[in-house]
Amino acid sequence: MSPGHGRHRARTGLPTAMKALLVGACVVALVAAGLLITRPWEGGSTTAGPSGSGRPGSDPAGSDTPVVAVWTGTPNDPMVTKLAAKLGSSSYHLVAAGSESDADLLLTTGTTAGPAQVATTPVVLAMPLPMLQVAGTPTPQNLQAWMNGKKTWANQGKPGWGRFTLTVPDPKSNPLGAVAYGAFTTMVNGGPITGQPNLLQPSDTELAVLHAGQVMNPVATTQAADATLNASSVDAFAAKTSGVLTTEQAVMAHNGARGALPFVPVPLLGGVAAMPVNAAVAPKSDNRQTAAAVLRDLRSSAGAAALKAAGFRGPKGEAPDSPTAPKLTAPQFFSDTQLASARKGFAQAQRRNSILAVLDLSGSMNDDFSNSGKSKISLLKQLTALSYSVASPKSVSSVWFFASRGGKDEVYDEAPLAENDKVINGKPHATTVIAQTQQQTAVGGTPLYLAIERAYDYAVKHYTPGMTNQVLVLSDGADQDNFNSLSVDQTAAYVAQRYDPKKPVQLTLLLTSPKENGAELSKIAAAGHGRAVPVTSVADVPKIFAAALQS
Repeated sequence: MSPGHGRHRARTGLPTAMKALLVGACVVALVAAGLLITRPWEGGSTTAGPSGSGRPGSDPAGSDTPVVAVWTGTPNDPMVTKLAAKLGSSSYHLVAAGSESDADLLLTTGTTAGPAQVATTPVVLAMPLPMLQVAGTPTPQNLQAWMNGKKTWANQGKPGWGRFTLTVPDPKSNPLGAVAYGAFTTMVNGGPITGQPNLLQPSDTELAVLHAGQVMNPVATTQAADATLNASSVDAFAAKTSGVLTTEQAVMAHNGARGALPFVPVPLLGGVAAMPVNAAVAPKSDNRQTAAAVLRDLRSSAGAAALKAAGFRGPKGEAPDSPTAPKLTAPQFFSDTQLASARKGFAQAQRRNSILAVLDLSGSMNDDFSNSGKSKISLLKQLTALSYSVASPKSVSSVWFFASRGGKDEVYDEAPLAENDKVINGKPHATTVIAQTQQQTAVGGTPLYLAIERAYDYAVKHYTPGMTNQVLVLSDGADQDNFNSLSVDQTAAYVAQRYDPKKPVQLTLLLTSPKENGAELSKIAAAGHGRAVPVTSVADVPKIFAAALQS
């Protein structure tokens, strides 16, 4: 299985095996609706000890039988009741640990199969049944519609559920998160992801894969992601997120808590995306000898049956003990290379920029660009619209314009830097900026130096921490026919004076006529620790555009 990553190109066709896999994933999603809602107290099983007893010791019932606290990743996991019913003996009693530090025995997910593996658990998308019913079957086409905003909770009749987002353990540092990101983007793409996207003319599939990473809200740990499931109602959950990427066993553990809002676990890639479950004696255990005995028992046939009772699957994906548990495809574990690729792709998709674009509206921008049959101003409008189609909703941006008209130099700076999805005057900021850009016409002179100074000063004063801050000037490069006396040296000195290494704002100039004064403009760009980049042919546009977006 090839995990999805940020730089991608959609496959034009799918091999038969992958088609069957995706069909199987969709069937599983339908079958899973309402399944695996496990209530351990309803099965007549008994626990051999109390849940959440803290540091283990002797049996609280009064015997001298040692108590072994088991940590599955879920605090006080009720599914350990099932494990204890199958594996408890006169030698020890099993209870659920309240935290990893209180545990004697660890049953936690790893990255690769090895001697410590005792089970598997699929990576799933967990949603309440009412939300899953509205969202529909996760076919590539349906997922792409959701990722690209063609389907929203609002246009599906649920405006109160907000924006479609997913909570995930941070893929940059968490193996489960990396597998979840790779598997989910593969499903969105409709198959393995190969190559880089065409950012200049992206397909719906390419956009959807990019947006899939952008709808994900990363949290620090798996436990933090699973805690999102603890909602009092569907509406309360929807106020936080639309779904959680986690494991099937974690969902079963959540559903097993008395009074919990039940969730449906939808396996990613029909069960192919899975995590090995490894067993080990906890490093800080005070009961290591007894924990080691439990570890040996877990490797027996009785241990395998106990693990299935606790919601885990067998090493080859064999279903847990539940009459409604779907049969899944055998698991495949991500390699180190695939995990690294997923981490890199997620980092690219999650990249947050603060970009102030400054567009030249002088009359020369009506000239044909490199014999393309398209004017320079129309090219800039196209690139602006495309940049918003691929940018994160949480990136910060604005577009200003400049020209000399009516006897004065004009820098049209009404649009503030704001998050793309921030609603201003009843509309998302990005929608307003795109509409304003499309309405502009090119006429007049070119007060380029004045525009650079004003834009750079504004960007420094409105620096956004944690993002790449950039002023991006798009012009034909000639400062002329204006009403100021600014020089190259003056503007370079102005930018250099305002550059703050603690709050760096990069100045990049994209020049469609670089021969006129490209060397001089390079001096200004260098003062802002950026570059003056020539754009002289249609062939230059895709790579320069991509570099500007990812800088």
